[in-house]
Amino acid sequence: MMISPLIRNGDAILSFVAATACLVALLDMPVAHAQFSMPTCDRSPGALTEAFAMLNITDEPQVVDHTCIESTGYPGERCFYTYVPECATVNSPLVYDIHGVSLCPLWNFETSGWVQKAVENCFVIVWPVGNNERSLSFLSCFSLEGGFPMSDAAREYAESSMADPTNDYEAGVEYETRACCCNIGQREPSPPSVFDDMTFLRNVAAVVVDDVAEKSNGAVTIDTKRIYMGGHSNGCTAALSMAAVHSDMVAAVCCHSPALVTPFPNDDSYSKEAVPIWLAHGKYDGTVNYHGEFNGGNNFVPGAEQTNRLLGAVNNCSGTIVTDIEDGDFTYNSITQVGCDNDARVELLSLETGGHTPFMDADLFFGDEDGAEVTTIDTTQFAWEFCSRYARASAPIFELVQPEKESVDSEEPESDPDNSAPLEIADESEQSALDSTSGSTGARSDSWKWGMTPVVLLWLAL
Repeated sequence: MMISPLIRNGDAILSFVAATACLVALLDMPVAHAQFSMPTCDRSPGALTEAFAMLNITDEPQVVDHTCIESTGYPGERCFYTYVPECATVNSPLVYDIHGVSLCPLWNFETSGWVQKAVENCFVIVWPVGNNERSLSFLSCFSLEGGFPMSDAAREYAESSMADPTNDYEAGVEYETRACCCNIGQREPSPPSVFDDMTFLRNVAAVVVDDVAEKSNGAVTIDTKRIYMGGHSNGCTAALSMAAVHSDMVAAVCCHSPALVTPFPNDDSYSKEAVPIWLAHGKYDGTVNYHGEFNGGNNFVPGAEQTNRLLGAVNNCSGTIVTDIEDGDFTYNSITQVGCDNDARVELLSLETGGHTPFMDADLFFGDEDGAEVTTIDTTQFAWEFCSRYARASAPIFELVQPEKESVDSEEPESDPDNSAPLEIADESEQSALDSTSGSTGARSDSWKWGMTPVVLLWLAL
């Protein structure tokens, strides 16, 4: 189904999401506690601190710091949250938990289970905030370069029994991945360079390494050889992109439900520091199709097992181990690429009935395929066990990248009283007032998924 005009028309997107929500409400679909509203997120500085009080996982109240730094892409600020557990000490690991399209750190905080692992295992954790500049993206997101070659994967999918009978495969076409995921709702999408998310995510580490040591008077420091990338959906895709672009700082990736987008370097610079990768993906994921999907033009999104093999090839792995496991009524298997450069294994945890949110006890997403079941195993524990085995051989060098300043000699354009004022980016307090709900931040809101999934499905169906 070709629906690219919708993707480039923000008004049509809004109408589609609103219509979808109303239709589901009218049909009274049996989804527990479903709320049919546009996605809401509390990105205020105290959002995660307030939510922490609802978790009841520590004896004393906890504080989650909120930090903003200058954007190196568009003018304005980029923000993130940091939590340092009381048990953290010298040379603590650092874990990223990166959110998906339309979501925010609060959703991951309440859903992914990473904050509980931080308390149990004494590592520092950060939650970066995606792009929220409405003139550039309709929904919060991380923007990532495409261009990963996909011709063989596209042909394999087209010839398989899992292929959509309406797929648009054309023999002889050179397929690749498309840039993701800030092109939703824009008539003229901006390239990833405008957002500069790879620099932002690296800058987060540069700031946290200094701030944690300074605020604790050296009692807590970050072991920069043990920086791990976690995340969900677009956030997991961003984690993979960080492994491709900044492999010197990524000790391992362990994240959930990604699409492979960004190509890895095809030279010795990467093979010498190949990144171990662990991914979890549900076979009933209705947002990022487990089996793959054509994405308009010459673009193809590889399936989870294809991604496992492609990343195994990137890491020059030489063998595959498949293990089938049953845990009560829940079935899953592990597909591991072994014999890799730098001992950088690539593992896929394939969940037989999992959906787009394969975290323990996480609600299903609207859009998950019929047959999807709530995940009952602690996949985040598996993720931590994988990542925590690895450390970089040498510490990366961090230097805070500053935005380029305009020349003081540059002429300022004359103002035109007949035209409206240029769009300004709201500061964090203004943005949070727009984005936050007036209700409690402690309970998980199903409204996140009702807004996110239809729009992401549109992007995937291009």
